[in-house]
Amino acid sequence: MHEVLVPDRDVTPLAAVIGRERLDRLVGQVAARARRRLGSARVLNVSSTGAGGGVAELMRVLLAYARSAQVDARWLVIDGDAAFFSLTKRIHNHLYGFPGDGGPLGPDEQRRYREVSAANAAALLDRVRPGDVVVLHDPQTAGLAAAVHEAGHPTIWRCHVGIDDQNEHSRAAWDFLRPHLEGSVDRYVFTLAGFAPDWVPRDRLTAVPPSIDPFAAKNADLGPEEVRSVLVAAGLLAGDTAGSPTFRRGDGTTAEVRRRCQVVREAGPPRPDSPLVVQVSRWDRMKDMEGVMRAFAQGVPLAMGAHLVLAGPSVESVADDPEGAEVFADCRRAWGRLDHDGRARIHLATLPMDDLEENGAIVNALQRHAAVVTQKSLAEGFGLTVTEALYKGRPVVASAVGGITDQIRDASTGILVDDPRDLDAFAMRSSGSWPTRQARTGWGGPHAGTPSIASSRTGTSASGPTSSTSCSRAPRSPRGLRRPARPWRRARVRWPRRRAPPRRRGSPAEAGPGAGRSSRPTSGCPSGRRGPGAPLRARARRRRSHPAPTAGGSGEPTARPAAPRRWRRCRCPPRPRPLRGRGRSPAPVGRRCRPGTRPAT
Repeated sequence: MHEVLVPDRDVTPLAAVIGRERLDRLVGQVAARARRRLGSARVLNVSSTGAGGGVAELMRVLLAYARSAQVDARWLVIDGDAAFFSLTKRIHNHLYGFPGDGGPLGPDEQRRYREVSAANAAALLDRVRPGDVVVLHDPQTAGLAAAVHEAGHPTIWRCHVGIDDQNEHSRAAWDFLRPHLEGSVDRYVFTLAGFAPDWVPRDRLTAVPPSIDPFAAKNADLGPEEVRSVLVAAGLLAGDTAGSPTFRRGDGTTAEVRRRCQVVREAGPPRPDSPLVVQVSRWDRMKDMEGVMRAFAQGVPLAMGAHLVLAGPSVESVADDPEGAEVFADCRRAWGRLDHDGRARIHLATLPMDDLEENGAIVNALQRHAAVVTQKSLAEGFGLTVTEALYKGRPVVASAVGGITDQIRDASTGILVDDPRDLDAFAMRSSGSWPTRQARTGWGGPHAGTPSIASSRTGTSASGPTSSTSCSRAPRSPRGLRRPARPWRRARVRWPRRRAPPRRRGSPAEAGPGAGRSSRPTSGCPSGRRGPGAPLRARARRRRSHPAPTAGGSGEPTARPAAPRRWRRCRCPPRPRPLRGRGRSPAPVGRRCRPGTRPAT
């Protein structure tokens, strides 16, 4: 086990993004409460890797801000061999609902998991001081929870992966992890509350979405010339640049982009004026890089002149992802099976990871230059690359899975594809009339993803148990649905107003037992005109009317004083009331007379 050193980062510039009031509340209330509760104790975050992937990126940002608020937050990384990380990758894939490499999760795997976890737990307990809070991240560290809890330290387990609807694979993974977590964790933190299994106590569950840092090199503002020069220097665009482009580091210093990406391509890099479709992800089967390649090759016409760049980290740089090299090799073989035109338009790029901030500057320029940013995940806890692209105002086409449905409002801030395996639909959505659609829907505004930036709740959960959010208050999609509504699928048709047939006319002598009845109540107007309040007006008139006395037994009703004009009356000429029922005098509308009786006079 080793420690990753994280420098402090001033939180004051966040006021330009989240507002001064929110920043003052974060620093003056949340951070102050954390310091009071912790005292001299520390917050030790434990993960499986110090570089590569969203968790490592999230830790590097949040711990830096926590330390600037005088919260002693630290970052430790566990050790493990290739067999251990292959096992944890299998668990990771199972939690997403996929079999992964198809291997088992049986007693032998449980034994191996316990052995490595015990060694890391012993190394962790040597570093922990009384009162320290331990935050364990993801399935790789779940095996440490029992030992930390038995030592008397507050234990938090944060899971960044999961699916809404559990299946046999996810249930098998939770059954594998349950003995290590149940009864040993004081607080569970999930990206979405729906990702948690049923056996997690709801009173110990907190839902906190991840966030991005708007001032990191990966999200800093860049002009068009800066974007072009960075991509040319990295070997992702054709052209010449005068000198090496620079970027700003988190500590305020500047550095040059010197390292070039390793790119698999048929010809040279794309021209700066060529439309670029970009997906930036780890080389992970859940990201379906090969599916993006096949969708682009089959569905995006050659005449559009567009190019596809699939960018991921150098496969040797991510220690806890042994499948990365295998997935990249599969993508390379699939690329080799394409025709010449397909290979000339599709580029597989591995980005240098020696300098993480330089890597972020290259990703930033690539996303800002993209005509479309895609995220074709088969399963996703929370796509940070989606939030990054939205923040930079780029059109996003993504799969409607996991936390992505809480990030994108379909047809408003991006496009969601219902079935991530539908290559035709994905290609059609990615190659649509983006400039026109973007102008019409208002995408592309800067900071479109601002609600997901620098969340104070995220910082709190990473730096310690300083706040508790009920799982029922987890961010939900509109109308409480996991997937946003699709407005174009609702037929907005103004149906004609249905008119009731007019009531039968006739004199009292002609009327029979059923005279005057209709299939629907009407306003009493022979013309059949009905307004929105016609049934209510007719009911009001019936209630104001009383049985009319007969004049001299003639059977004709006598005139009665006009009722107060509380409702608008029909302008049609009055007509006699038909006989209703078997009584010897007319019955009021809506009432029946018993045989042999007559209304009282």
